[in-house]
Amino acid sequence: MNSKSNERMETVFPYQAISKSCPKLIEPAFNFHEIYSIDNNLDWEKPEEPIYTHLPHNHDLHKALSYRINTEGLCGEDLVNNPDILAIGCSLTVPMGIPHKLSWPHILAKELNMSVNVVAYPGSPVDRIVLNCFRTIEKYGKPKKIFFLIPNLTRLYIGEWSKDKENYTKKLFNWSWEYNNFFTQTKANQYKPLTYKDFSNAKRNIPIELIIQNVFANLDILELFCSVNDIDLKFFSWNLLADKALDLREYKSFAKPNDKRDWNYEDKHVYLVEDCHEPADEESEYFWSVGLDNPTPHPGVHQHIHIAERFLGRSIP
Repeated sequence: MNSKSNERMETVFPYQAISKSCPKLIEPAFNFHEIYSIDNNLDWEKPEEPIYTHLPHNHDLHKALSYRINTEGLCGEDLVNNPDILAIGCSLTVPMGIPHKLSWPHILAKELNMSVNVVAYPGSPVDRIVLNCFRTIEKYGKPKKIFFLIPNLTRLYIGEWSKDKENYTKKLFNWSWEYNNFFTQTKANQYKPLTYKDFSNAKRNIPIELIIQNVFANLDILELFCSVNDIDLKFFSWNLLADKALDLREYKSFAKPNDKRDWNYEDKHVYLVEDCHEPADEESEYFWSVGLDNPTPHPGVHQHIHIAERFLGRSIP
């Protein structure tokens, strides 16, 4: 390769831009400034303090639900040092649609009489969740237990280049079985298969096998880390296909279903099972069957109880 080619590669190769796009601190789940732009009642003078806000839902019911965003940009109370439990996951763990204290991590914490930190990211893929799990442990100390409610395995968190190739901004993409490709949304709210120009202006798409392999590699690392550090790790997925794949890999940390009534995100009628559970109070009854986010509501309190039961390996009265 001649010197001219070497110079070009040194100019366009993305080491420098990517290194600047990967923060070493815990990544926030919610950007403070995005939240402030949504809620005009928030005080712009205090962007570093925890805030209460209503995240955008497409109906009026969400007025009964406030989300507290802590100083780490995560939903819920401030994180504590040396927690007993670290609960990690995506929007079901945040949780979206129900009060933070009624979610499965807090149900577990109450049943086990333990403290809990919740580090969760709406729509996030496994690799981002695992990385920030390690970052949280580094900053707040080693937990006794980690519970991981795993999302589907077909989420992609990858950077998109600016036109001048100086900036690399990470964005989330999802897989479409209809397109057999990751997809992106156009400005006209239409969907199309994902193709993008990389740092050398070549058009690319991403094979799904690579993403799933990356998921398993991250879970292998997490399980080994927990084994070496004497941390009790339990995980399963709310996605049926992902759950079956995890079971096939025979992970020691995989939490198997309890019985035929075990919760599954795709079973929208699980909360209709008779003689199952009853709301503990008026607030849990209000959020019992389904979360109050829309247009794609997340599970209500009853399903969160079933999630906690699977992690525990037993029923909750």
